[in-house]
Amino acid sequence: MVKNKKIIDELQLFNKAIEDYEKENYMTSYDSFLYVASNSNSTLSNNAKFWLAKHLEFGYGASKNEKKVFEYYSQVYDSKSIYREKARNRYCYYYGIGTDKDESKVRQLYISKLLSN
Repeated sequence: MVKNKKIIDELQLFNKAIEDYEKENYMTSYDSFLYVASNSNSTLSNNAKFWLAKHLEFGYGASKNEKKVFEYYSQVYDSKSIYREKARNRYCYYYGIGTDKDESKVRQLYISKLLSN
């Protein structure tokens, strides 16, 4: 019973963090997503990592950090997150954000996406 309450509380915090992000309360939303990413089940954690990557990519509520952006987007892409298809891995490889530029990896990810549809 306690575990289910924890999951519900974290889901509520996640949803509140999205609201805060949409209201441009970036510091609050960043802290909430960071908590959820660190303390939740893997699916909710990976959903939060997608939003953390967005914060760090644009410097919303935290300093820009390209290595973390790439790390978070990669984890989301490799997961069953509802944000998997929005993870910007191809973008990171194309522009060298947090990783080396790699056009062959961009093509590989693009082809993989086309074949999965």
